[in-house]
Amino acid sequence: MMDKQDLKTEEKKVLIKNPVWREIIRSAITLAVMVGMAVVFYFSDTPNPNMILIAGVVVFTSMFGFIQGAVATAVLIAYSMFFFSTDKAFFVFTSTNLQKVIVSAVGSLICLFFVGALKKTQSLYVKKLRETNELLLRDNEKLELASVTDPLTTTQNRLAFRNDFDKFRNSDIRIVMLDIDDFKQINDNYSHTAGDYVLKSFGVVIKEIFGEGSCYRYGGDEFLIIAEGLTSEEFEEKAARLQKAADSILLDGDHIPAKFSAGCVYGKVVGPNDLRYMLRQADQLLYEIKRAGKNGISSAAFSKEYAKTLGRDFPSEE
Repeated sequence: MMDKQDLKTEEKKVLIKNPVWREIIRSAITLAVMVGMAVVFYFSDTPNPNMILIAGVVVFTSMFGFIQGAVATAVLIAYSMFFFSTDKAFFVFTSTNLQKVIVSAVGSLICLFFVGALKKTQSLYVKKLRETNELLLRDNEKLELASVTDPLTTTQNRLAFRNDFDKFRNSDIRIVMLDIDDFKQINDNYSHTAGDYVLKSFGVVIKEIFGEGSCYRYGGDEFLIIAEGLTSEEFEEKAARLQKAADSILLDGDHIPAKFSAGCVYGKVVGPNDLRYMLRQADQLLYEIKRAGKNGISSAAFSKEYAKTLGRDFPSEE
């Protein structure tokens, strides 16, 4: 809950963001500074103070814009009428002093409109630049998302998996290598369009069951799932839901039987290469399921020593 000081700070921010209040505050600052300078010049008997006040018109117009420049100009003209008038009567002048008032007024107005036009042009270009930057940022976000997303299944791709390596350090995970059984037959018997639909459907249900940030299309009809913090019972429940969803895929009302095999390895990622070794072990379990008849899931605890025997060792990063 905000205290009174925080509440006042928030109120000030709201006032500054409000365009009407912003102009009022800027105008008040301009008026206060210009009047303050005029008073100082008058009592200090400063020679030719109008030149300094014109500089004030230029400064406030360039800083804040036309409205504040007009406020500064009004103060300068009022001060000139007071300073050059006879007996400080504002409206009684000698011919020479009247010319001085007119010169001061014309000079300040020229400065106001010229600098104001420059300020307006600058503001327009700054606005366009900000809009362009926002568009570029949005386009970059879209490009970045596209670079790590598989366009067919809308799951993450292998680049995303590589980028996420460090995210799983010091985490207890289950890494699942999943492969659709006899996918070539689906393409041959139902067409490649049907095969693409099966892949897309797999992507959808995997994300729904395991979460969007946990699923990757590893290549072809292979998917990778990395789940954190799941118990054996929770994983088995999700795997059963996935098997049921895969076996219920319909295309234009026709049932397309889609089975899958999976290898699952669970354990803690500690070393920089542990995730790679877990992936290797899960891939081996997947191969064993395929060889044993497909349509199943084989799970095992992570064994780094065993995984090292399955293929060429990774360069040591430990």
